[in-house]
Amino acid sequence: MTSEFLAHWRRYFGDTPLAGYQLRHCVPDLWMRIHSLPESKRYADTDAERRIILHRQNTVLTRVLGDGGDCWLLISNPLDKSVALPSLALRPLPESWCPDELPLSLARMAWRPGALDAQLLAVADELLDRLMIVSVADVRVIAPYDGGMNLVLETDAVRQQLRGEFRDWLPAGADGL
Repeated sequence: MTSEFLAHWRRYFGDTPLAGYQLRHCVPDLWMRIHSLPESKRYADTDAERRIILHRQNTVLTRVLGDGGDCWLLISNPLDKSVALPSLALRPLPESWCPDELPLSLARMAWRPGALDAQLLAVADELLDRLMIVSVADVRVIAPYDGGMNLVLETDAVRQQLRGEFRDWLPAGADGL
């Protein structure tokens, strides 16, 4: 599985590090960002805001991957062990593939809404450094961060379509940040 994933990543992204924030430089015409909270608020203060984060992120993940979509999950070691994924067979990636000296593990899964809620909230609360979901079928990547999600889509047309669908969740700046 590890070699299959690494070959897939190289095919689409070459030597780009396994970090969502790097993707906008690698494939700027396929990259976009969604914010997790209204008015680009970065961190949740209430349970209601945490529900908004989960709603937005699960909606985007399901729209991009499809319910049941085959994907790879890349995850760093969580600071909070309750965020671990014991049900998935996580395999460590070679150190040479781990940017920022951050050990990463890989698993393959079928995407289901709600399947990664604990991990998505851990990223939002800065308890998990890295989480990326990569489609097995093509170039689609979803990389949550503490204020939203970086996305890579298969074509600019798909990106523009999603920009229209999620226009109220987009950053206000012209640079997409």
